[in-house]
Amino acid sequence: MGPVDAIVVMGVSGCGKTSVGRYLAHLLGWPFLEGDAFHPPENVAKMAGGTPLTDEDRQPWLKAIADEIDRLCGTEQRAV
Repeated sequence: MGPVDAIVVMGVSGCGKTSVGRYLAHLLGWPFLEGDAFHPPENVAKMAGGTPLTDEDRQPWLKAIADEIDRLCGTEQRAV
């Protein structure tokens, strides 16, 4: 197994992903990237209005996260 470029913390809403991720990043000395920051503005507006996201809504968000992990790969950078 090679070096780890990113650790992804996943779970249902309200389970403590951000708290665990921030703590893990602190312990490792890595930057913490908040997953919600990768949502496009349309998703943020939907969520703010209480409208659940569809799988189609989530595609650009998941791609943005995957792109960031790809960017980290092969560099000396790491992130949680």
